[in-house]
Amino acid sequence: MRAPAVTGIVVRGPITPVCRVDVPCDAPFSAGFSVQRAGRRAAQFQSDSAGQFTVFLDPGAYTVVPNADAPIISPASQAKSVTVGDTGLLTVVRLTFDTGIR
Repeated sequence: MRAPAVTGIVVRGPITPVCRVDVPCDAPFSAGFSVQRAGRRAAQFQSDSAGQFTVFLDPGAYTVVPNADAPIISPASQAKSVTVGDTGLLTVVRLTFDTGIR
C-alpha cells in the first residue's frame, strides 16, 4: 500500500485590481509551506512554478501554513485545513490564498 499523500495546486488571487469574466483572476505560485498537526510542524513542502506540490503525511487532520515570504497578504493568517484519508489514495486539493489586491 502506498504512503498517504496530499497533492494539488496552490493559487493566489486576485492578481489584478479588476477581474474580468474572460481573464483568469488567480494564478499558481511557488512558495514554501509548513504542515502542522496539533500545533506542531509535521512536514514542509515547496510548490513549484506551476503551483503544484505533493507531501507525504500520515492520515489525519492538518493545517497548511504559507511561509512568511509567500507572495500573499499576511501569510500566517491564511492557514488552510486539509484532511488526509487512510485509503492509500492521494488526497487532491486546490488551496487558494488571498493577495490583498483590491
